[in-house]
Amino acid sequence: MNTRSRILIYSVLVFIFVSVPSFALTNKQVEWYDVMNEEYIKNSLGVDQDNYLGAQCVDVASNYSSHIFPIKGQKKDYAHTLGFGNANQLYHGAKDEYFIKTPYSPDYIPNSGDIIVFGYGTSRAGHVSVVLYADANYMTVVHQNGSGYNPYGSRGTKVFVEVHEYSKWNKMNGGITGYLTPKVSKIMEKNPDMTTETYEVVTSLVNRSRNFEDYKFVETNKSADEILEIQNAIEIEAKAREEKRRQEESEAERAKREEEEAKRLEEEEALRAQQEAEAKEAMEKEASIKKSSSISAYDALVKLDIYRPSATTTSSDMLTRTQAVALIIRLTGQEEAVKFMSETEVSNSLKKVSDASIVPNWAKSNLAYAIEHNIISGTLVNPDGTIVFSPNDNVTGEQFATILARCLEYEVKSLSEVYDTYDVIVDNREDCDKDVVSEQNINRGDAAKIMYDMLVYGSYNGAGGQGLYLRDYLLTSGIIDFDAFDSVTEH
Repeated sequence: MNTRSRILIYSVLVFIFVSVPSFALTNKQVEWYDVMNEEYIKNSLGVDQDNYLGAQCVDVASNYSSHIFPIKGQKKDYAHTLGFGNANQLYHGAKDEYFIKTPYSPDYIPNSGDIIVFGYGTSRAGHVSVVLYADANYMTVVHQNGSGYNPYGSRGTKVFVEVHEYSKWNKMNGGITGYLTPKVSKIMEKNPDMTTETYEVVTSLVNRSRNFEDYKFVETNKSADEILEIQNAIEIEAKAREEKRRQEESEAERAKREEEEAKRLEEEEALRAQQEAEAKEAMEKEASIKKSSSISAYDALVKLDIYRPSATTTSSDMLTRTQAVALIIRLTGQEEAVKFMSETEVSNSLKKVSDASIVPNWAKSNLAYAIEHNIISGTLVNPDGTIVFSPNDNVTGEQFATILARCLEYEVKSLSEVYDTYDVIVDNREDCDKDVVSEQNINRGDAAKIMYDMLVYGSYNGAGGQGLYLRDYLLTSGIIDFDAFDSVTEH
């Protein structure tokens, strides 16, 4: 169990919390929620359970299944319980031995611990989440790469808690296919050393909180036998709902659905084969990509729309710390994420900067975003904990490289560490302009050399994109143009 303490609730406190209409969670399921919160949500990390295509929504459900149904000797044990494939394939692909399947019905309220599976929606692959709390109107889920609110914008997908109005979210995601309730008997069988406490989820902030800490796991007085009995009743009800659904579905509708499903699976298989072929081709070409010798780094970044100079701007102009942050956010594809910040979020973040009043208005959102994501640490820390940013000071080579490394999710605690980190990011390439990374102030041309190295050779370090090249992310996201990139590199 996680060290976070459990709460025992007494009758005199019942009015404070509203309990979920659930049959209760096992110790192993609560342990998984703790892991998600302590290791992923608090650290803004994503789960890539299958090491394929980065952190997708399916990875959270797969991680959950692996945690509660561990199978010794099976590296991808979730494939033997939850199944394998896109999100919208999990409802029918999950093994009946491990999950109770309840088809969608507007009057059904899911249980804490249920896996909720969506159809097509805004993605051909559907969507999947793990329910934390639900009532007749709202549901709170733990997931990543959701189609609704995403606090990380284009910066990448991470695990987070989200609250949705039940009926609206059902429509937005293309319809709920159904719910997968893990069978307690199988959880007990796969975890013989698991303790027998059971829990339910309670909260005093019904339906509205995206903060995991507002949901508490309260120990119940239900025995394992009682939980099994309740779950048996759930399974009987689920089968009755499925039978009713089948009876109401006409033969014509069923044939049409099966035809569409077969076509979709065929298209998805073709798409997966294409993606694998493209990935293989990219790996084969990787060694041949190098910087162009016929164009300067500064001109290359102008052509790629990273630098957007005025008529009087030159590569010899010195670069301020404010300008450096803006350039790096643009280079790493995070401008859209900056736009997600509200005025209140920006204002609250800038309270941590003692000289925020002299930051240009156009740069305040960039600075707020950099503070919230630990990209900058300032030139000085005041006794009250606020930082001095020095927005109008010229930036040094090592400061610029440090900010850029942090944007790529590398941990750089001090300026002295950035030199070794820089080598790691560019894979120790000998043709990189490492001499620019120094204690000296740099101009736009110098900064362009660092950014160009990162663009051509640099890769991410975060859990959601470890090993993903920066150039690949920018190209596939459409942030930079393929033809323009080819024109400023050599193969």
